[in-house]
Amino acid sequence: MRAVPEPNDSRDEDETQDHLPRIPWWLWPHVLSLEAPVVAVLWQAVMARTHRVAMLPATVAGLALATWLAYVIDRLFDGANAAPPPSDARHAFYHRHRRVIAGVCVPAAAAAAAWMALWQIPQGLMWHGVAIALLVFMYVASYPARTNHRQVAGAGGVVGFIVFATIFLLPMPPGTRLQMGTVGVFMMIAGFSRRPETAGRGSLPKELAGSLLFALGCSASVQFYSMSEGVGAMSLDIGLLWVVFGMNMCGISCAEAGAGIRDPDSAASTWPLLPKLYPWLLVACIAGCASVMLKAGDFPAKAGWSAAVAGAALLLLALVWAARAKLSPLSYRVLADLALVLPAAAALA
Repeated sequence: MRAVPEPNDSRDEDETQDHLPRIPWWLWPHVLSLEAPVVAVLWQAVMARTHRVAMLPATVAGLALATWLAYVIDRLFDGANAAPPPSDARHAFYHRHRRVIAGVCVPAAAAAAAWMALWQIPQGLMWHGVAIALLVFMYVASYPARTNHRQVAGAGGVVGFIVFATIFLLPMPPGTRLQMGTVGVFMMIAGFSRRPETAGRGSLPKELAGSLLFALGCSASVQFYSMSEGVGAMSLDIGLLWVVFGMNMCGISCAEAGAGIRDPDSAASTWPLLPKLYPWLLVACIAGCASVMLKAGDFPAKAGWSAAVAGAALLLLALVWAARAKLSPLSYRVLADLALVLPAAAALA
């Protein structure tokens, strides 16, 4: 794909807005944060077929809406705290239209999500979703894209403690409560480990936490309808999703680091050796999926089928990684997300 030229970040706000490149058609799903909801819904369907459960339309729409809200709010925070105003297409779009998005789109989407949660999905699934939403809130507090790390150091740990305590008060099955609480402890430790003087090094990369939350969100409805609960429930399925989403996010981090784009909380900054190890990690993950696929006794009905889809996604990510030198960071992002969409869509066809 043709690279999108990026203007100099030193321009002031008006000049940045006047000289933003024309957004090509293939970039609009990314700019509008639509790629994440599509990925979430497709992989939810893959897991549903794996466990032979049917999804209510509200569970599909609710997952898409909740995913879109999480991404939009995160990008609004990014754009609001950027100095100078952002010049890349996705953040500049949210910065330019922040009043409409924050004042109209987000409240309307949040109201629709609340209506579905309260009246369209089972109560048990609603509380499961609330627990995941609290964990997402913890994630946003732990990994804000801010310029002043001193003001936010330790905030993730404090918020994590509050969220952790709240999760154990929610009316959920004991196993689900334990599962959510375990993830809460995991992220709370990550929040307390942040240090402003290390600029993110030594803490948990945001890609690792974000991909875990994405996996939990995609599998929540399937876990509820398949009557599986607990820390070990659907552990293989959630693990496969975590690997696929995590390798997607880490690959984007490594590609951007190679292009000179640095985020102190990203995996490439936290673990400087990751760009060199990333292709070997891809090979190991593909081999792991192949092992699960070949050992599954009821292939392709359950674990073997989902492992095959995950392995196909990882293979496509490997191809995108091999072509990274010819791609702009934005092109890499789009193709990396497409690598998750195509295998899931093909498996469901």
